[in-house]
Amino acid sequence: MVSDMRAPSSERTAAWDLPRSELVLSLLWASFLTLLIAGPWLLPGYLFGTDWPGPRHFGLSNSIGSSIPLEAAMAGLGWAVGGELAGKLLILGSLFGAAFLFLLLAYAILPWALTRLRGMLAEPGGRSSVGAAVAFVLIGIASPHMVLITGLLAAVLFVTHTLAQREKLEYMKNSGPWIVVAIALTGIASSYWIVPLIAGRGYEGEVIATTGSGQLAAYAVVSDRSFGLVPNLVGLYGFWAEGTGRFTSMKEFVPFWPFVLAAILAVAAIGVAGVRRGSGRQLAPLVVGLLVAASIAVVLEMGISHPVTAGVVRWLDANFVVYRGLRDAGKWAALLALVYSQLFGIGVATLLGLIPTHMNARTSRDLAIGVATGLLLAMPLYYGNGLLFGAHGEIKPSQYPAGWYAADRLLASDAHPGRALKY
Repeated sequence: MVSDMRAPSSERTAAWDLPRSELVLSLLWASFLTLLIAGPWLLPGYLFGTDWPGPRHFGLSNSIGSSIPLEAAMAGLGWAVGGELAGKLLILGSLFGAAFLFLLLAYAILPWALTRLRGMLAEPGGRSSVGAAVAFVLIGIASPHMVLITGLLAAVLFVTHTLAQREKLEYMKNSGPWIVVAIALTGIASSYWIVPLIAGRGYEGEVIATTGSGQLAAYAVVSDRSFGLVPNLVGLYGFWAEGTGRFTSMKEFVPFWPFVLAAILAVAAIGVAGVRRGSGRQLAPLVVGLLVAASIAVVLEMGISHPVTAGVVRWLDANFVVYRGLRDAGKWAALLALVYSQLFGIGVATLLGLIPTHMNARTSRDLAIGVATGLLLAMPLYYGNGLLFGAHGEIKPSQYPAGWYAADRLLASDAHPGRALKY
């Protein structure tokens, strides 16, 4: 987990709305984290993972799916610079986008999508509606699963923003049409995969058709041996594969993770308390919406792993086809991580803002701000340090067997390489 240190200071604070110096610092920070994580991966070789086969070639998809635009872009990039570099650029771009290591680009788009949603809800209009639609379209290209998750967040934020208005009906009259416009634009731009999905065709349709109730058990979240299920999920752990021993858990790199998590949540709580007074009140609809969305995400992530939530999740899986396509409940952790990043950032801004009001001497004040900033930065860095330095060598570039390259050269010299037989 990496916190977004750009705590919003107004209803609309996008990266391009920041002062130039702050924008430069934000870009430098994102670049630093990207290199800190992926620096070792820049060495020669291909990166392999459970859902990332380290492809040497990027081609156009043979089936209809949401990722066709992304696959086409990767095919063009792979043709221009080669498969090895193209794969690394995709991963580096995802890391730079939000400082998260998720191979699905949608996770990296989430913070930006939240900014667009806030803009539309704060100032409904044509420009903000188009921005929100673009965010949803991009998320859909990267991962349709995240469209459902982001849609839940958007619905919750709309409710909290509406309840915060004195003239609720007037707000709904003003914002409603532009929300419909955003939904319509998203639907039109994403129709190439939504229509086949509804018809049960295409990649997404096939996934849903082949996903049964047994998948709920296979991909259910797991508990921590010492702390149980809920603390494990609140700590952004519990991914189903943790119980298989297929990879080293991030907990192995954070021996005291419950204490660090408690400190991070305490900072977030300070941020929540800070919006209740003064100029921070304008953020109240956002903060309340994030808290509600996080609570729902935890419940849905618990899934069938807890008797209290098992019935609800089984009902959703049986009656909502789109929900069935999620398969593993751990995907809801993405929403929880997004909420942490925003609330932690607001908490940091609140804490640093308190120092000047309690210290008069300029030298002492500057020193206190510097020390506090360092400690606050260290919290999420330590908590997510399992990703640093190429996941501490857990993931490293590798080469294909020599015979594969020999086969490539042989096929390249053949006038009819398509007639090769694979066995």
